[in-house]
Amino acid sequence: MVSVGEIKNDGAASSKSKIGERLSVKRSCLCDLLIKLAEDNANFFGHSTFPATYTKRLYESCSEIAISTKALIGLVNTVHGMAPRYDFDSCTPGNGFRSLVCITDIVVLHLISLLRSCSEKRHTLIFRSSYYCKEIEAYAAILRFFVLSLQQVLLHFLFF
Repeated sequence: MVSVGEIKNDGAASSKSKIGERLSVKRSCLCDLLIKLAEDNANFFGHSTFPATYTKRLYESCSEIAISTKALIGLVNTVHGMAPRYDFDSCTPGNGFRSLVCITDIVVLHLISLLRSCSEKRHTLIFRSSYYCKEIEAYAAILRFFVLSLQQVLLHFLFF
Protein backbone atom coordinates (compact mmCIF):
# COMPACT_ATOMS: atom_id res chain seq x y z
CA MET A 1 0.00 0.00 0.00
CA VAL A 2 1.32 3.45 -0.94
CA SER A 3 0.85 6.36 1.45
CA VAL A 4 -0.22 9.81 0.33
CA GLY A 5 3.27 11.19 1.00
CA GLU A 6 4.77 8.67 -1.41
CA ILE A 7 2.82 9.77 -4.48
CA LYS A 8 4.29 12.47 -6.68
CA ASN A 9 2.34 14.72 -9.00
CA ASP A 10 2.55 12.19 -11.85
CA GLY A 11 0.97 9.51 -9.65
CA ALA A 12 4.06 7.28 -9.51
CA ALA A 13 5.18 5.87 -6.17
CA SER A 14 8.49 7.17 -4.83
CA SER A 15 10.19 7.89 -1.55
CA LYS A 16 8.53 10.43 0.71
CA SER A 17 8.48 13.80 -0.98
CA LYS A 18 8.29 17.14 0.76
CA ILE A 19 5.13 19.14 0.77
CA GLY A 20 5.48 22.26 -1.39
CA GLU A 21 6.70 25.65 -0.30
CA ARG A 22 5.19 27.29 2.75
CA LEU A 23 2.64 29.99 2.22
CA SER A 24 3.49 33.08 4.21
CA VAL A 25 1.22 36.05 4.74
CA LYS A 26 1.94 39.08 6.89
CA ARG A 27 -0.04 38.82 10.09
CA SER A 28 -0.47 42.61 10.23
CA CYS A 29 -2.13 42.58 6.79
CA LEU A 30 -4.56 39.87 7.89
CA CYS A 31 -5.42 41.79 11.05
CA ASP A 32 -5.87 45.01 9.08
CA LEU A 33 -8.24 43.20 6.71
CA LEU A 34 -10.15 41.73 9.66
CA ILE A 35 -10.49 45.18 11.26
CA LYS A 36 -11.66 46.65 7.96
CA LEU A 37 -14.29 43.92 7.46
CA ALA A 38 -15.47 44.18 11.08
CA GLU A 39 -15.79 47.96 10.88
CA ASP A 40 -17.58 47.73 7.52
CA ASN A 41 -20.12 45.27 8.94
CA ALA A 42 -20.47 47.32 12.14
CA ASN A 43 -21.19 50.45 10.09
CA PHE A 44 -23.74 48.61 7.98
CA PHE A 45 -25.60 47.05 10.89
CA GLY A 46 -25.23 50.17 13.06
CA HIS A 47 -26.99 52.32 10.46
CA SER A 48 -29.56 49.70 9.53
CA THR A 49 -33.18 50.82 9.57
CA PHE A 50 -34.35 47.26 10.22
CA PRO A 51 -35.26 47.13 13.94
CA ALA A 52 -34.20 43.63 14.91
CA THR A 53 -32.27 42.33 17.88
CA TYR A 54 -29.93 40.45 15.55
CA THR A 55 -28.99 43.70 13.81
CA LYS A 56 -28.01 45.31 17.10
CA ARG A 57 -26.12 42.20 18.21
CA LEU A 58 -24.26 42.02 14.89
CA TYR A 59 -23.26 45.66 15.27
CA GLU A 60 -21.98 45.09 18.82
CA SER A 61 -20.10 41.90 17.91
CA CYS A 62 -18.43 43.41 14.85
CA SER A 63 -17.41 46.46 16.89
CA GLU A 64 -15.95 44.17 19.55
CA ILE A 65 -14.04 42.18 16.92
CA ALA A 66 -12.44 45.36 15.60
CA ILE A 67 -11.40 46.45 19.10
CA SER A 68 -10.15 42.99 20.12
CA THR A 69 -8.17 42.60 16.91
CA LYS A 70 -6.37 45.88 17.52
CA ALA A 71 -5.38 44.64 20.98
CA LEU A 72 -4.48 41.19 19.67
CA ILE A 73 -1.92 42.32 17.07
CA GLY A 74 0.75 43.39 19.54
CA LEU A 75 0.15 40.46 21.86
CA VAL A 76 0.50 37.83 19.14
CA ASN A 77 3.62 39.48 17.74
CA THR A 78 5.20 39.51 21.21
CA VAL A 79 4.37 35.84 21.85
CA HIS A 80 5.62 34.95 18.36
CA GLY A 81 8.88 36.76 19.08
CA MET A 82 9.48 35.00 22.38
CA ALA A 83 8.49 31.51 21.16
CA PRO A 84 11.96 30.54 19.82
CA ARG A 85 13.45 30.95 23.31
CA TYR A 86 11.29 28.09 24.57
CA ASP A 87 11.85 25.54 21.79
CA PHE A 88 13.00 22.09 22.85
CA ASP A 89 16.09 22.45 20.66
CA SER A 90 17.11 24.05 17.36
CA CYS A 91 15.83 21.06 15.37
CA THR A 92 12.45 21.00 17.12
CA PRO A 93 10.75 24.38 16.66
CA GLY A 94 7.59 23.66 18.56
CA ASN A 95 6.08 24.65 21.87
CA GLY A 96 2.86 25.95 23.37
CA PHE A 97 3.62 29.52 22.37
CA ARG A 98 3.81 28.58 18.71
CA SER A 99 0.55 26.66 19.12
CA LEU A 100 -1.17 29.74 20.56
CA VAL A 101 0.04 31.82 17.62
CA CYS A 102 -1.11 29.19 15.09
CA ILE A 103 -4.55 28.86 16.66
CA THR A 104 -4.93 32.64 16.72
CA ASP A 105 -3.95 32.85 13.05
CA ILE A 106 -6.49 30.16 12.14
CA VAL A 107 -9.26 31.98 14.01
CA VAL A 108 -8.34 35.26 12.28
CA LEU A 109 -8.46 33.56 8.87
CA HIS A 110 -11.82 31.96 9.60
CA LEU A 111 -13.21 35.25 10.89
CA ILE A 112 -12.08 37.00 7.71
CA SER A 113 -13.95 34.38 5.70
CA LEU A 114 -17.05 34.70 7.88
CA LEU A 115 -17.15 38.51 7.82
CA ARG A 116 -16.51 38.59 4.08
CA SER A 117 -19.38 36.17 3.54
CA CYS A 118 -21.59 38.32 5.77
CA SER A 119 -20.63 41.44 3.79
CA GLU A 120 -21.43 39.77 0.49
CA LYS A 121 -24.76 38.26 1.55
CA ARG A 122 -26.19 40.94 3.85
CA HIS A 123 -28.02 42.62 0.94
CA THR A 124 -29.77 39.45 -0.21
CA LEU A 125 -33.41 38.78 0.47
CA ILE A 126 -32.75 35.58 2.39
CA PHE A 127 -29.86 36.82 4.56
CA ARG A 128 -29.75 34.60 7.63
CA SER A 129 -29.02 37.20 10.27
CA SER A 130 -29.53 34.74 13.13
CA TYR A 131 -26.85 32.40 11.75
CA TYR A 132 -24.30 35.16 11.18
CA CYS A 133 -25.13 36.76 14.51
CA LYS A 134 -24.47 33.57 16.45
CA GLU A 135 -21.27 32.78 14.53
CA ILE A 136 -19.87 36.29 14.82
CA GLU A 137 -20.77 36.51 18.53
CA ALA A 138 -18.99 33.21 19.15
CA TYR A 139 -15.84 34.37 17.38
CA ALA A 140 -15.96 37.73 19.17
CA ALA A 141 -15.92 35.79 22.45
CA ILE A 142 -12.98 33.71 21.20
CA LEU A 143 -11.01 36.84 20.29
CA ARG A 144 -11.80 38.33 23.69
CA PHE A 145 -10.51 35.11 25.30
CA PHE A 146 -7.32 35.22 23.21
CA VAL A 147 -6.62 38.80 24.27
CA LEU A 148 -7.11 37.97 27.95
CA SER A 149 -5.17 34.70 27.83
CA LEU A 150 -2.24 36.15 25.87
CA GLN A 151 -2.07 39.04 28.35
CA GLN A 152 -1.83 36.50 31.17
CA VAL A 153 0.81 34.45 29.34
CA LEU A 154 2.93 37.53 28.75
CA LEU A 155 2.43 38.76 32.29
CA HIS A 156 3.55 35.41 33.68
CA PHE A 157 6.53 34.79 31.40
CA LEU A 158 7.88 38.32 31.18
CA PHE A 159 7.88 38.99 34.91
CA PHE A 160 8.68 35.54 36.37
